[in-house]
Amino acid sequence: VLESTYGDRLHAHRPTQEKRLVERVQQCLDAGGHVLFPTFALGRAQEVLIILAEAMRRGELRNATIYGDGMVRSVSKVYNKFPEDLSPTARKRWEEGIDPVFPEDLSIYRVRNNDERERIARGGPAVVVSSSGMLQG
Repeated sequence: VLESTYGDRLHAHRPTQEKRLVERVQQCLDAGGHVLFPTFALGRAQEVLIILAEAMRRGELRNATIYGDGMVRSVSKVYNKFPEDLSPTARKRWEEGIDPVFPEDLSIYRVRNNDERERIARGGPAVVVSSSGMLQG
């Protein structure tokens, strides 16, 4: 059995698309803005957070503060329980003792409550990755 949604289309070059994503995020942050990523809580959110984290490590994303909110927080905790199923990049971080989704060595945080959400919204440039319904908050 093969899932083939969009299987009949030529997809863009993944590294190029990731680079464009990071560049756009940096442009928005440099302009003092907020970047909001409405994502599925399982899979896509973690993928976005890991892409941004790796860009921070390479110095391609500077002065970024990133937040994960909604179900993204709780779903991400499960990832550490199944390291054999992680992507190679995430597994490498896990083997180094670093949470692959919310690494303590970078400014990537879980949103804890409504007061913090309000502080983030009123504050300086930031990135918020959240399950779609929680972006309203």
